[in-house]
Amino acid sequence: MKEKIFLKKKFKEYYNTLDIGEIKINDLRRREFGFVMFEESGMIRHKAFNSANELAEFVREHTPAHAYYSSAYYEHPLAENMTEKKWIGADLIFDVDVDHIPTSCKNKHDKWKCLDCNSIGTGIESKACNVCGSKRIESKKWVCQKCLEIAKAEITKLIDDFLLNDFGFNLKDIEIVFSGHRGYHVHVYSKDVLTLDQNARREIIDYVRGRGIDVYFLFGKYSYEEIISYGPSINEPGWLGRWSRGLYDYIINIKENMKEEIKVSENFSSLLIKNMNKIIESYSTNNKPLLSPLALSLKSRNLKLFAEKVAEEYGVKIDEQVTLDVKRLIRIPNTLHGKTGLKATIVKYDLLDSFNPLTDAIIFKNGKITVRVDESPEIYMFNKDFGPYQNQIVDLPVYVAIYLIGQQSAKLP
Repeated sequence: MKEKIFLKKKFKEYYNTLDIGEIKINDLRRREFGFVMFEESGMIRHKAFNSANELAEFVREHTPAHAYYSSAYYEHPLAENMTEKKWIGADLIFDVDVDHIPTSCKNKHDKWKCLDCNSIGTGIESKACNVCGSKRIESKKWVCQKCLEIAKAEITKLIDDFLLNDFGFNLKDIEIVFSGHRGYHVHVYSKDVLTLDQNARREIIDYVRGRGIDVYFLFGKYSYEEIISYGPSINEPGWLGRWSRGLYDYIINIKENMKEEIKVSENFSSLLIKNMNKIIESYSTNNKPLLSPLALSLKSRNLKLFAEKVAEEYGVKIDEQVTLDVKRLIRIPNTLHGKTGLKATIVKYDLLDSFNPLTDAIIFKNGKITVRVDESPEIYMFNKDFGPYQNQIVDLPVYVAIYLIGQQSAKLP
């Protein structure tokens, strides 16, 4: 309990100095708000406010651990019955959460434990224990600098390749927000997306993920058994160009003796190696790959495998449920995340590349405090490494202590 009291006190310090101008929510009066408090379980929902000032007063008075607002606009946001709220429309939201992305660094900082046989392992948790087969698995997940760089790369891909290039959204209608923990949110405020239903948003999800980008889409002008002469130009828009660039990268990787990642047949690999210089030359001369030496047709399993791999590589690993949900509650920008103490920070597009969440989203930069750390991997914050710790009492900067307490890995002595 004293840990929650401590966190609430620090959060209150921040909210008491929060500038009203930092609460920027489009059409705030049409939104539903929800809050998770330090002292209570569950979420307080169906709140509404007439102004940013009114919202700020509520946050200052109650000091929530988490603060959310709806992606949806309602005629009656205060109504507790969702039908009575009368949905008007919703922003288009994307969430990239590194928790959903396989990363090699998880083997260093993530652990899981079987609750039946007490077996432990590292990395991504198994669906079932590899010793006893139990599905009662408990996991402890952490986020490191590499995790957040990977999430940022996905966000950059989403914005540059899809939202701006393929969909043609205006940059002024796009807002990027570091979530305060494992990744980023991207809000699209364009009127063109406001009334899209779930089916339409599913189409957007599939396109961004590369789902359904099959060989018939890429090479539909050829008959089923006809040998394909050329692939699409590397400069083609959308997935046609991505497929061509994917093939080029794949060939270059093989030429430089890098490991192949696509499980194609030995015959296809032999043809590819034998003809790779011809294919690379064709890219140089007319920006498209010469495919006829590979004996590929629409019925070729190798072509299908490669199309799937390109989709996996060039698609964006978004949390699909966030985009699909037209009534989603999403974290309010410039509020604090109760599990980290970091600020849900609005990031300008031209500053995204240099943005470092583990420095730029830190609020409590002054002071130290003594905590008892149960277990923590090495963490990197504010340009310094801390840990690893195991059942230790240590003096830490306040921002590190808040992070570890929020992760339920440290307590006040």
